[in-house]
Amino acid sequence: MTKVGSIIRGRIERKKPIERGVYQSAYNDKVKKIHDLANRTYHVEDIGSRRELLKIDNEIDCYLVGSDQMWNPWMLSPHYLLDFVPYKSNKPRYTYAASFGVDNIPESKKRIYEKYLPLFNCITVREPRAAELVEQLSGKTAKVVLDPTFLLSREEWREFSEQSDSVQKYNLDRYILCYFIGSPDFSHIDTVKKVAAEINARIVLLPMKESDYCLNDSDITVIADACPYDFISLIEKATLVCTDSFHAVVFSFLMETAFYYFPRFKHGDQYSQEARLQNIMQKFGLEDSFWKEDMSKEQICAHLNVDYRNGYKILEQEREICIRHLVDMLNGKLMNEEKDGSF
Repeated sequence: MTKVGSIIRGRIERKKPIERGVYQSAYNDKVKKIHDLANRTYHVEDIGSRRELLKIDNEIDCYLVGSDQMWNPWMLSPHYLLDFVPYKSNKPRYTYAASFGVDNIPESKKRIYEKYLPLFNCITVREPRAAELVEQLSGKTAKVVLDPTFLLSREEWREFSEQSDSVQKYNLDRYILCYFIGSPDFSHIDTVKKVAAEINARIVLLPMKESDYCLNDSDITVIADACPYDFISLIEKATLVCTDSFHAVVFSFLMETAFYYFPRFKHGDQYSQEARLQNIMQKFGLEDSFWKEDMSKEQICAHLNVDYRNGYKILEQEREICIRHLVDMLNGKLMNEEKDGSF
């Protein structure tokens, strides 16, 4: 492999910007830190023409796409199905931990999957339901693998997060980290305030919605400049994480931090992404971390002393298998999967 780590960056249509008020400057710092991190980590190329794309195709060994909700039908870009690959290209197409994020594909959206999925040489997905969808849409068998964030150990993520100074900058001690990215229909912050009072902790909020930037509450510290390494550091050093985010759950587990998962979608919502959470919570024995409205102070305090040892044993076994599979795939050893699921 000669160019592992390259990324082709396309043009993305941007939504109406969120009004961030007094936090706009901090948010600008966050964007700068993310750009600096990406430039240090990846080789990024902007492709502006078909000729440039053909040139890239001649230089690379394969195409690899993944992972989080990249095939979600409600926000799908055909680029994530590799629609841009030159017609005559003979370079293999792979996925690692591709995720639909939903349980069903609307009839109106199926045609694009049926067109491009059969062109992939090897497909791996993140959830069992995604494997079923791939077979229904393409006739191909997909292997279920771990989310890529699980492929690094706690020590490796800790080393990555050491460049963060958020805890010192905001003078944080005992705190609950809140990261809610979903529906405004839920008053999760109000619930967390009660939990904070029970365990004598401050609330730290990573803002995602416009309403988060409008908070005027002396009991809540809003951190608008947190980039990926700050995110991991803040999770590791928190007393408790309260979230509706898949990856906040992942990193709470990885960094051995107690967490509660709050609902993001109403029951029966066609946009619901809860299946992916159910999958990892069951896999690693984290069911006690689903928030329940009738939690007592004693239950909450006991929950802070997490014991993930059984989950870590499962993770270590699966991590080894998934890394081996990824390496074999990139080395061209898994070009033609059979219908029975063997490679």
